[in-house]
Amino acid sequence: MKKSCYGILSILLSWLLLLLPIHLTAAYAENNSVIGYGPLENELGFPLIISVDNSNRIWVLDALKSSICVFSENFSIVNSFSLPISQPSPIHQLDFQANTDNCWLLINEYLYKISIEGVLLTEINLKAFPTIGMRSIHQFASVSDTLFLFTDNLTYEAFLMDISKNDQPPVILMENNLPLLVKDIQSFQGYFFILCLDDFNSSENESSFYQFNTRGEILRKGSLVNSRLPSSIGFSMNSSGDCYLYDAEFKFEVYTSQFSLLYSSLSALPESPQYQPHLAGFLQHKALLIHPYKGIFLYDGHDNTLRIPVANSENALLMPSSVCGNHQQVVTYDSITNKLHYYYYELWKSAFKLDFPKNDSYFQSNIQLFQSSTSDVFVVYQDVFLRILKVNPTNWVSSEIQIPSYIPPISTVFIRSEDNRVFIYSWIDSILYSFTAQSDDVVKTQIPKIENPYLLNDCRICVDKSGFVFLLVPSVHKVYVFDTSGALVHYFTLLEETFFGYTDIKLFQNLIVVCNTSKCNVGFYTTKGEYINSYGTKGTILYPKHFSAYAENRESLNYPLSLNTFDQKLWIADAGNSRIIVFQGKVNTEIIKIELQIGSRSAYVNQNRIELEAPPFTENGRTLVPLRFIGEAFGAKIDWEAETKKVTYSLGSTKIEVIIGSVIAVVNGEKKNLDVPPKLVNGRTFVPLRFISESFGASVIWEAETKKIYIEFSKPS
Repeated sequence: MKKSCYGILSILLSWLLLLLPIHLTAAYAENNSVIGYGPLENELGFPLIISVDNSNRIWVLDALKSSICVFSENFSIVNSFSLPISQPSPIHQLDFQANTDNCWLLINEYLYKISIEGVLLTEINLKAFPTIGMRSIHQFASVSDTLFLFTDNLTYEAFLMDISKNDQPPVILMENNLPLLVKDIQSFQGYFFILCLDDFNSSENESSFYQFNTRGEILRKGSLVNSRLPSSIGFSMNSSGDCYLYDAEFKFEVYTSQFSLLYSSLSALPESPQYQPHLAGFLQHKALLIHPYKGIFLYDGHDNTLRIPVANSENALLMPSSVCGNHQQVVTYDSITNKLHYYYYELWKSAFKLDFPKNDSYFQSNIQLFQSSTSDVFVVYQDVFLRILKVNPTNWVSSEIQIPSYIPPISTVFIRSEDNRVFIYSWIDSILYSFTAQSDDVVKTQIPKIENPYLLNDCRICVDKSGFVFLLVPSVHKVYVFDTSGALVHYFTLLEETFFGYTDIKLFQNLIVVCNTSKCNVGFYTTKGEYINSYGTKGTILYPKHFSAYAENRESLNYPLSLNTFDQKLWIADAGNSRIIVFQGKVNTEIIKIELQIGSRSAYVNQNRIELEAPPFTENGRTLVPLRFIGEAFGAKIDWEAETKKVTYSLGSTKIEVIIGSVIAVVNGEKKNLDVPPKLVNGRTFVPLRFISESFGASVIWEAETKKIYIEFSKPS
């Protein structure tokens, strides 16, 4: 009977947490710390593409850091910089070409020109050109800032395009009035070079080289019928114009720019990388090879030397994609090395390589970690099958948790550390299964189908002590809350609208914490869905000389992937910065309530009356209020630039900029459209109330009958 009463009391308390505001103060503990470090100077994280410029400098695109590293021909560092662009996710097309002092980068349908100092010089949206139409751009080569050769991923055609002449149709490269079936393209000294498949339907897979001028006319053709690389996949050119033809085993042949064979290197590498091989022609018939997990090799066909390594010290942490811990330990999973790392009181102790197959994409991990009620850790592996291991990190001894065979592997898993209870949400049939490792008694709870199952394939769940379920659906940026019977209690929309940007949800001190990977921050909400604050801004730690630099700039996040909590601790897997951020202490909130009425000069802030300098009024269905009042009510810093007529509000990590008479506003660097612009009325400046309030994360309620506005805001301290 006592057990039943405690269960009812627990449920009632959970209802109260959902329905009542929490009167606390947002304060991030200053004693937060950092675990782990990644690549140092002259090291790499996850090199994907390499390009050698006309001065024999080596440009490397490092996917881990979302950065470019430039090395001299002697392999000493020249410069490194973060990509000065907002990267989409997922990335489905990627290509790279280095010039003397700049490079061109293709990401999906965008082309970017970036200087060797890391400055964005040009941004081109290829889909904005009607002549490209429905073509799927796969590769590119350029001979100038306007003339490009592209390949179509769907048709294997190559076509020339002058982007300064938007209305001209592209020139499709042909021979005998038939489009060429392109395998790879390059440019050199104002000419285009193409590797083509002679016959798409032939089993011989014979290829030819072509040289074209800038008008798309064939200047030279070289047959590769006598090549000893019948399965070549690409070619590269060095600064002398030599063509390096290579296959998937990194065997290569070197041809002159007139397509005469110079050199053959037909010894396959003993180990080929898992990813698409990539080779760059270099000096003296040598080649540069990329191995994403090892680094850049200098290769002459017989001997290879690692010249620029991936960070490979035993305790280096490349891409922590999942983390868990308790008062004494932290365990994290590195999705690049496929290793678990064990830290005791934040000191590295050991690492263990998992035997689970790695995910094909380094952007996502199919491994999740959960802390047990003891020192053991649960390792969840999801692919075609669903497996759960219980691992002792002190000796890496493991045992497998038996999952009932009728539970679908296409699901989302959460393991509650207080009682080791496993929750598996099958989003195909919307059933929540729960059980403990020691019990065969499986509880099934039917959850209402709130979204199309397709939209739930990357959802995340967490379950509180009383059994309330919090379901994060990233594709619609919403959180749904269900009680122990599976009934929907309520749902709310997350503040930042980002497509598939949210990657994790956890509970922390009666608050909801959400990881926003694309915006590089962590958001805190009450269980009612009231936004409190966010932690983190986009920032990358680039190849420092000493590992201690990874403990600096703790508010800079780069591709944070997951969270975990235990008591008063919160861990953030700052994957792109190769570290774990550790919060300790309490995060609280203070609720501010504002009340106004159209036409009235009386306003109330937390029931304290304030005399307005002018009453609020409506225009086109939007309420405008005096600019200084609304800023001061929120506790924001207010800056006024008389020359530009710009108003800037700053509060915590939020910065709002509006200009008198303009319908364009800027929030944290992003442009937003206003329904009505700020305006001057009788010498006083008025701003749109709802836009300012909601940009700070406040909720706004309009009472039409009384023409009153109620604003509620969780203020950061």
